[in-house]
This record gives sequence, structure tokens and C-alpha cells, in this order.
Amino acid sequence: MPNHTYIIDTGPILALLDKNDTYHSWAKNIFSTLPGPYFTCEPVLTECAYLLRSKLSQYQHKAAIDALFGLLHDEIIVQGFSVFHHYKRVAAQMRQYHPTMDFADACLVAMTELPEYKMARVITVDDRDFSIYRRHGKKTIDIISPSSI
Repeated sequence: MPNHTYIIDTGPILALLDKNDTYHSWAKNIFSTLPGPYFTCEPVLTECAYLLRSKLSQYQHKAAIDALFGLLHDEIIVQGFSVFHHYKRVAAQMRQYHPTMDFADACLVAMTELPEYKMARVITVDDRDFSIYRRHGKKTIDIISPSSI
């Protein structure tokens, strides 16, 4: 595969950490075949922690949270975006795609607009929304999703 930079959404991280997730096998394959690190934003990590807590038993949740922090510790997933520095663009994205775009998606789209991520591919299970979102209002976002492979 060509050398790319990858931005990762909530869904693939959840799928990797939850063996019962519909996309678990797909996520394992993504993480084992596409070279990291995978860049993301803090809202994605917040969503992951929240959703893992709501969908897993207490024992499974503890293991999944430990695994999530392990991915961060090992720099497999790297925080590559500061909302503080880009909040105006994130707000503009959310206004443009209201009411469907959530905070995490707005941050990921804003990430794709930064020079260091202009060639990045977004790994997501949400191909429906990411096929609608546009970088700089007009450019499609290259995604990797279960339906694109």
C-alpha cells in the first residue's frame, strides 16, 4: 500500500477494542495492515471512553480503557489536533452541516484542512456522513471504511 497519513474516527477504535462490535475483524485488519501512527483529536478519544463505558460490562470496560490508553502510550494513536487553536473552523463546520455533524466529526474534517493532513485518509465506519462532508467546503475527503474495502 502507498505511504499515507491516517486520521482515525471513533468507530474503528471502538471496533478494535470491543470484540463484539460488528466491525471488530475489519478494525483489527486495518490496524494490522495500515501503518500508524493514526492521528486523531481529543473529542474522538472522549467519545471512545464514553461509548466504551456505555456498551461494555464493568470488567470489559476496564480492559478496553486500559487498551485505549495503551494505544496512546505506544503512540499507535496520536493526538494531532488542538480544538483550542482551530475552534473557529470547527464551529464553522458544525454550522455548515447542522444538525448531522457532531463535535468529533467537525474536528476531524477541520484536521483534513490543515497542511500536514491534506493528503490524509480518514478511517471511519461512518462513510455515509464522511461522503457528504467536504474539506474547505468543496473537496471530498478520502475515506477508508468497511464498505470501501
